[in-house]
Amino acid sequence: IDSRVGKGTTVNLYLPRHDGVTPEAVLVVQRGEHQSAGETVLVVEDEPHIRDLAKTILEEAGFHVVLAPDGRRGLDEFRRHGQNLAAVILDLTMPQMNGEEVLRRLRQLRPDVRVIVMSGYSEHEMHQRFAGQRVAGFVQKPFGPAMLLATLHQALEG
Repeated sequence: IDSRVGKGTTVNLYLPRHDGVTPEAVLVVQRGEHQSAGETVLVVEDEPHIRDLAKTILEEAGFHVVLAPDGRRGLDEFRRHGQNLAAVILDLTMPQMNGEEVLRRLRQLRPDVRVIVMSGYSEHEMHQRFAGQRVAGFVQKPFGPAMLLATLHQALEG
């Protein structure tokens, strides 16, 4: 902090750099928890760093990952890979088409698809917002590897 009368105050905050994958992600995968049998998952997320983090976590656990940067492309990828997809991880707030609209259209294309909604909103808010819409799970941002993998495996099992 640098403060000078008549000049103002400057506050510098230094944080360690974060490259996306945490040591926790490596440990979860090394221990063999939540390993995939090679299922394919579609991740629809507009924020590149979150999309890349989800991809890294899922691939390290043995999943095949298809990515889409917005709702429209997510539907295109779903049409392309539809019957091979075990689940869709869907962001709620995106440009082009929001997650609620994408979910509605996914249900029209394949009513049995397992969809996990990902959002910065609380899980309680998500349960209220998606009551009765057969959502397989919720992942609150920011998420860690253990949370993402546990939610996905729970969705795939039930």
